[in-house]
Amino acid sequence: MRMKIWRKRGIALGLCVCLSLCLTGCRPAASQNTPGTPTESSTPSASRWQVDENALTDEYLISLISRMEIGLTGTNSFAFSAPTELSETELYLCFLLLSDYDELEANYWDSENQVFIFTGNVITAKLAKYFKDFHFDITQDPEYDAQADAIVTPLASGFGGDRQLILTDKSLDGNTVTFTVDFYGVDDNVEETNPYQAKTYTIEFYDGGYYYLSAVII
Repeated sequence: MRMKIWRKRGIALGLCVCLSLCLTGCRPAASQNTPGTPTESSTPSASRWQVDENALTDEYLISLISRMEIGLTGTNSFAFSAPTELSETELYLCFLLLSDYDELEANYWDSENQVFIFTGNVITAKLAKYFKDFHFDITQDPEYDAQADAIVTPLASGFGGDRQLILTDKSLDGNTVTFTVDFYGVDDNVEETNPYQAKTYTIEFYDGGYYYLSAVII
């Protein structure tokens, strides 16, 4: 069954996103309860999970991509037709953005040497919760330390930025939502200014989390 929702908004959903100088408090949605309900299947004893359409508000969908857009900028952008297009640097940044800073500090901080140590298994385990198909070769990351066979870095935070992100349309097909977002500067009057960028995102929800399927500039 296919459900379609089309929205064109003249009233801006002004969203000014400021990530602090550390990722404390930035909890990935997969660690929360993804909104959804079980639905009856052909077998009475079985059930099939279905995302709750009413929970997919504009604000909620924008929250799933805002930190990614702020953390990945310039040559390392959050733009891909398939996750296999993301580079090692971009995937590593995704790992940081999708992780809880307190947990990183508790589990991977080497207090003696004052560095974080992230192995390939740690990074790919986190990424696998958000990307169905990707390729991450830790040895290709600029911060890879061959002796430790890990990324060794004193920093795992420092992302920040302001902008207005306005959702203009969305559609739901099963558990997969596709939505378009216009980008404005933080001080732009969206009634008088054209967006400097627009992107269409496709996200598939599952019971307990979601996958980023694409993020395409249009």
